[in-house]
Amino acid sequence: MMEFLRKIQPDFMLALSSICGIVAFFVGISNNLSAKRKRILISMELSSAILLFSDRLAYIYRGNTSVTGFWMVRVTNFLVFFMTLLLVFVFNLYLSNLLVEEGGMKEVPVRIRYVGLVVFAGELLVIASQFTGFYYTFDEFNRYQRADGFLICYIIPIVILLDQISIIIQYRKLFSKKLFMSIALFTVLPILASCAQIFLYGLSLTNTTLVGMSVVVYVLAASDKNDTVDRVHKREIESLNEEKQGLKRLFEQVTCALMGEVEKKEGLKVGHSKRVADLSVEIAKRVGLKDKECEEIYLAALLHDAGKMDIPEAIIGKKSELTDEERAIYNQYPINSREILSGITEAPSISAGASCIRERYDGKGYPEKLKGENIPEVARVIAVADAYDALMSGSNFRDPVPEPIIRENFRKDAGIVFDPEFTDVMIQIIDSSDTSVAKERITDGDTQYETEFDFGEYRNLISKGIAVTGKPTTIEFTNTPHEGFKPEFCVPTIIFFDSFDGRVHQSEKSIIRTRYTEYGEIRFDRHNICSEARDILVEDADVENDPFFAAYPEGKNGSLYRIEAAKYRDHVRIKLDDGINRSVVTVAMPDNSRYAYIALAGEHCRVTDAKITVSEETIGPDEIRRIVDEISYIDRIEGDIPNVQIDGPRTNTTEGFPVKDGLRLVFHTMSLPTASLIWHCPAILLYSSDDGTVNGTNYREHALIRLDGESDSDTAGEENNLEVSKTDAFTDWDAWKEFNRKGYGVTVYVRKSFGNVVIMTENGGIKIRATIYVGNRKDIYIALTGDQVALSNIMAV
Repeated sequence: MMEFLRKIQPDFMLALSSICGIVAFFVGISNNLSAKRKRILISMELSSAILLFSDRLAYIYRGNTSVTGFWMVRVTNFLVFFMTLLLVFVFNLYLSNLLVEEGGMKEVPVRIRYVGLVVFAGELLVIASQFTGFYYTFDEFNRYQRADGFLICYIIPIVILLDQISIIIQYRKLFSKKLFMSIALFTVLPILASCAQIFLYGLSLTNTTLVGMSVVVYVLAASDKNDTVDRVHKREIESLNEEKQGLKRLFEQVTCALMGEVEKKEGLKVGHSKRVADLSVEIAKRVGLKDKECEEIYLAALLHDAGKMDIPEAIIGKKSELTDEERAIYNQYPINSREILSGITEAPSISAGASCIRERYDGKGYPEKLKGENIPEVARVIAVADAYDALMSGSNFRDPVPEPIIRENFRKDAGIVFDPEFTDVMIQIIDSSDTSVAKERITDGDTQYETEFDFGEYRNLISKGIAVTGKPTTIEFTNTPHEGFKPEFCVPTIIFFDSFDGRVHQSEKSIIRTRYTEYGEIRFDRHNICSEARDILVEDADVENDPFFAAYPEGKNGSLYRIEAAKYRDHVRIKLDDGINRSVVTVAMPDNSRYAYIALAGEHCRVTDAKITVSEETIGPDEIRRIVDEISYIDRIEGDIPNVQIDGPRTNTTEGFPVKDGLRLVFHTMSLPTASLIWHCPAILLYSSDDGTVNGTNYREHALIRLDGESDSDTAGEENNLEVSKTDAFTDWDAWKEFNRKGYGVTVYVRKSFGNVVIMTENGGIKIRATIYVGNRKDIYIALTGDQVALSNIMAV
């Protein structure tokens, strides 16, 4: 092994010395280092190259007795000893430079300065050795031989390196990890190599290690400097981004402040422009627009109502419908926006977005009557977002529109008023929100409620509704009559109703828009008004056996009023307790598909400390007395499986049929009387389970396809494909809803091949072809579900 190392050592030395020369060149052309550090590193690399090249020549000419060999052995060995100390000295200069430039020291430690004296003394000994043979001599064959003082030539650099190690350790916190590693390796590894050198005669371990570490010093120094440059560059970018974000925030704040004044005058909820901007960006991102395009859409959306600043306040702030003349003036605001924003030449899409926001996809909009994709994309995006927020917020002459109605409006207006692609994305956003219209009502027990109400004249103030569900909801509050009024007339009233937004409505427009139905009124003194309910029954409470009443003995309530409401199918039970009148009210709603809310009203009384709690238990059928028979819409002929009435979103499902190629599923459908939306229709469910039942063992849902052409995005896989088209039989969505109300027969065609299930059907002009990948699964079933429909005479043929 030793012989092999000795044999390859000269070639290795040549390669390493060449590398040092190349490194010196790259140091010279580097721009990342200070001039002083550059000079030091060049000196270090050149010293290393000379040292190792001399050491190589000393090995080559060892034993050469020619005149050239005589002088080459002596000169090269002298250079080896001399350059070793010089290299250690140059490293000392490098360490001093690091302490000053990287560590911020004004003066380097004294023991660093002493290194120069030690090196000077060592170099004198090297020169003296040439005449005295103190370090080494040469025999008659011109071969290098160690002398008695050869250990001194090792001790001097080791002492210097040990001193440098102590300094590096003492000031290690001043260096980066890479710099610390490089200088630590330069000092530690040569000491270890020198110790090995004493015993491994014939190998130049010390010099090779020193030279190798000089290369490592440069490599890690360059890497550290690059890291520093990257950090500085990153900080500069962050600073620029912060400055950019600051300017953006300033622009937003100024814009929102200006637009806020317009919003206040028009009666829009403050922050409309900002909400439209955020929603526009969400739509843009979902369709895959680039960041720059999203940013321009954001800015354009912030300023989409800029032209309204020029509309007279008497028109924009009017709290009733505009006249034709006023509407004509109001409709000028997109043109005003173009004039105001045309000066923004860096982003012309901002002006285009604001000026074309009232164009329609069918070309019937204003001001230019642009059609389809001739309308700038930015305007098509903002138009959808603006419509959503305006309807949700309301204005001076229009109350907020419930989200289910907004969603239906988007379904109706897709491809007519709005770009169908962006409309579909908006519907996806609505469906994915916390108030998803899949629920259509907030029925989870709303415990966030006003705590005080000051009721004056009858119905001048009504609380928001509290959902009545299968989990009993308890409401407690304190009631105080107004001064000067008889207490018996100052009784709180419960309004029992249903609406899309969970609030009581009294104007004709809002009643129609929110599908408001009032079942009746119930007072604590047992008076009641039965409106749309089928019947209301008031009975004395079983005070002793009912925990609700037993908690407060009669007459001990004081001014505390208590209500408990719960629902089972089409019946609602309401318990009332004011300490004197203690009763149980049973309300029979029109049918099972109805939702129920209760709201507080009253006359000349003040309600305070209102509190709501919702039980975790669900009531059963025996806990509410049935006062009228249940209405069924499926008392029709049955087919292969029982008929099914579906009162809400997927509240019921038919039995499943095994899927086979050529299957035809035939049934009759009819919307329930409460159905009022496009998606109140049947749906086809494709699933798999071990026992063939919905929600059975290892249940997996592969697709849910409604007959209105929508699918459940949660179950539509990437390999599934839904094709929906409208035939000549389709006129509009209102006709579609009427078609469903009257009822019709449905035929669903099923094909199965090559791992795919194809479902085809056409109803009311809506043609559907769905391809669902199921792989090689055998346990595939098809069933029917939906929302507010009655399904009967279901057969598989």
